[in-house]
Amino acid sequence: MNRLLGRLGGVLLLSLGFATAGVSGPPPAFACDCASSPDDAAYAARADAVFVGRLAARQQPTPYTSSLDPEVLTFVVSAVYKGDVADEQQVVTAVDGASCGLELAGPGPHLVFARIDPRPQEQSPNDDQLLADLCGGSRPLSAAGPDPGLGTPATRYPSAPSATPTTASSPTPAAATPEPPVETTGSTAVLVVGAAAAVGAAAALLVWRRRRTG
Repeated sequence: MNRLLGRLGGVLLLSLGFATAGVSGPPPAFACDCASSPDDAAYAARADAVFVGRLAARQQPTPYTSSLDPEVLTFVVSAVYKGDVADEQQVVTAVDGASCGLELAGPGPHLVFARIDPRPQEQSPNDDQLLADLCGGSRPLSAAGPDPGLGTPATRYPSAPSATPTTASSPTPAAATPEPPVETTGSTAVLVVGAAAAVGAAAALLVWRRRRTG
């Protein structure tokens, strides 16, 4: 009987130890689990705004408290397929992909599917901000472009300027303008001929006087 009670006590203590370890151990890690859509048209049907743009700025929360903290992404938009989208559009997402935040690396271009903030206007951080998450279909745009099911863009904006600085070429110096040739007018020619005749007459007179005196 004593042996049985001892064994039961040991099992109870062992079970209690496992339970305590489970409570005091680290919390389980959660990951964003998305159900994929067949194509971009299906993502667009659930979105309020669909556009292509380059990621120009990323405003991360300070201080960082959790993966759910909001991050503001600013896109320079080149094409709009759906919704009211500005040429520079802000999109709010969770800062970490573990909480289904957008995981867009590099400037892009990116294809973005976003929705309007469902909160009342007084609680929304900005009227022109949209919301997007990892499960909404947003991704870097491949060279093949968006799915043909999206159709043609409803609006196109000028392409974003390149981040690579351009080398300014030095201005070409203006060619020297040649001076116009001096034209000899008729009056000038008369003066030249007259002067030559006067010189000749003076020389002849001088010779005649020398002969006479000689």
